[in-house]
Amino acid sequence: MSRAGADPVRVAFFPMHPVDDRATGTFCVLPATRAADRGVTGTVFPPSSPRLHEAFYRRKTGAWRLRAAIYWYAIVLPRRLVHLLRARRYDVIFVQRSMFRWSSPPVLEWIARRLVRRPIAYHLDDGIWLAARAEWSVRRCRLADVVVTGNEAIAEFARAAGAPVAPIEYAVDAAAYPVKEHGERSPVAIGYTGIAPEDHLGPIAEALREACEATGARVRVVGGPGRPQLPGLDPHLDWRPWNPDDEHSWAAEFDIGVMPLADTEIHRTKEPLKIKEYMAAGLPLVISPVGHNLGVVSDGEQGFFASTREEWRDRLVELAGSAELRAEMGAHGRRLVLERYDLPRMLDELAVLFHELAAGETASA
Repeated sequence: MSRAGADPVRVAFFPMHPVDDRATGTFCVLPATRAADRGVTGTVFPPSSPRLHEAFYRRKTGAWRLRAAIYWYAIVLPRRLVHLLRARRYDVIFVQRSMFRWSSPPVLEWIARRLVRRPIAYHLDDGIWLAARAEWSVRRCRLADVVVTGNEAIAEFARAAGAPVAPIEYAVDAAAYPVKEHGERSPVAIGYTGIAPEDHLGPIAEALREACEATGARVRVVGGPGRPQLPGLDPHLDWRPWNPDDEHSWAAEFDIGVMPLADTEIHRTKEPLKIKEYMAAGLPLVISPVGHNLGVVSDGEQGFFASTREEWRDRLVELAGSAELRAEMGAHGRRLVLERYDLPRMLDELAVLFHELAAGETASA
């Protein structure tokens, strides 16, 4: 989508986390750097460097609360005040989750609304109101001109708060993923990538063990602070840390992608980015039928839903035993990503939204 001849819309992107965060990269860095042909230019104003975030906030070791307070109030807050002064040079402000801590009142958003006086698009991709004082999330929605989300549970929350909603899905850059060529191989790799593998794989550890023993498959985990400790699964498990310099390398190592998720209120607001990444790599899925997962995947096409231990075991055994089925479902998933969840589509939709906001228009849904 080209906007040749029109003045570009200048967007100030305010993510809650630094540029190495996945949501920051997808909804701030990519639109800021890859939407010029759509008439959008932008600057990302991160709260800190990844190094400072890691040293003061992310590593929850000794004296973490003190270090977290230093991070937010001595490092982030002064930077944010400078950023807000600079934001007056822009046409639109994009806030990803929060300008400050998501568990704090939206004071900086109020300053942006009342003093900077630029239209605000507020991106919400997680049910943060369920983990903190809900009033703060309600106020953030009300301070924005539009709430951007692809999750219907979040959209319902925003509408109840009185905010217009722009239904824009979280996208992946499908061209960046190596596409799996499925064939007969042993062992088949049942793959999981994420920052908390023990929390998510623990409830299905027994099913994973049974599937591995029945088929010779192995569970391959990428990410997390260390090798996950999962009861009974250690003889069947391979682990390596996340490699930020080659963030898609795991795709070539997996044959099946899994995403177990407990059916809780907060999980029903989770963005299924992991599922979209698996599908972009041409991997078949076994996932929990929870929340937005149900709106993205069709059971039996891109993969299988599984709820019980028996369902997890049987679906994994079925996929591990058939390269043809893995290839068929993987191809369905890859095609779905290209049609609905690929990066160019998201950039098109964001560009339209930014031009509408700059022109004093908002489209609600």
